[in-house]
Amino acid sequence: MTNQNKTGELSNNHIKACPNYKELTSYNSLYTGLLSCLENKRYRRKYYDFYINHTCELKALKKALDSKTYQPQPCTQFTIFCKSGQKQRLITEPAAIDNVLHHTIYRALYNVFDKGFIFDSYGCRIGKGTLRASNRCQQFLKQSPKDSYYLQLDIRKFYYSIDHAILRDSIAHTIKDPDIVNLMMKLVNPDSNVGLNVGAMLSQLYGLIYLNRLDHYIKRVLKVKQYVRYVDDMALIGLTKEQCLELKDKIEAFLKTELKLELSKAIIQPVNHGINFVGFHTWPDKRRIRKLSLRNFKKSLRKQNIYSIQSHLGHAKHTNSYKKLLSLTRSNLPYLSLFMFKGAFKYDLLK
Repeated sequence: MTNQNKTGELSNNHIKACPNYKELTSYNSLYTGLLSCLENKRYRRKYYDFYINHTCELKALKKALDSKTYQPQPCTQFTIFCKSGQKQRLITEPAAIDNVLHHTIYRALYNVFDKGFIFDSYGCRIGKGTLRASNRCQQFLKQSPKDSYYLQLDIRKFYYSIDHAILRDSIAHTIKDPDIVNLMMKLVNPDSNVGLNVGAMLSQLYGLIYLNRLDHYIKRVLKVKQYVRYVDDMALIGLTKEQCLELKDKIEAFLKTELKLELSKAIIQPVNHGINFVGFHTWPDKRRIRKLSLRNFKKSLRKQNIYSIQSHLGHAKHTNSYKKLLSLTRSNLPYLSLFMFKGAFKYDLLK
């Protein structure tokens, strides 16, 4: 039986043995991290130049790590427009050498942390993407009484609000080697005591670690059985309206006192109204893409943006909207060539 403390955190007896600092920073480990980092990036200029001289670069990195003098290089910053959220996001990309270290640590420690995460924590986990999260959400909707409600919560500026001291404590709860903890904290945004570099590989893992305490609080202290979270978007399903109101207040208080976070929204709706979650509008018996996704798809059709159309079709593949999108594609682009699509799209567009 796993022990828990009063905030719902798991005790140390679940933790899988992890590499020590020497093993983590060995040349072989760094080289494995390099290969992971170069996937789909090999021909970007800065990574191509780095790979050409990677032996000297990795030896210099290892020397700095061995002497504990390693310091991250300045990051590159740029903004992107997030279509799903309809807002600008600041992306911070680490230097190539630092990105190698991000991948090295992620590969070495992911499973160590993953063992402590609840089953229904999705996003940035292996085999836990948006479709799996949506399927689980729909399963909970189907299992809920028809007159029940769901509570949907979202955290305000999650990655930008993570407190470094709390993050350090959460990492140290699992990793007992202080040298590894110190190294991991060096790769957090060094210019502030709050916030992560969105765009850095380890920021995804840090986000999972940070909210793991909340997950266990909801599951083990509040005893919510039908709970699913994707990054900072969470749904508690199959409740009465009174339970939703009570849980909302308790979770909001926990976020404020334990994690120094705030809610950006709290929605209470009957389960038969459906829920907007992970890019889909989901009901117990069906699932559709969101209206915003449909509008963006129609824009792609007008612009004849083949790659965007393919992406939208892939997103809609497992929804009731898929046939409609195929019909719109055939109507607007009847000359669409077979070679422009891959896999299932080739077959579907020939029907």
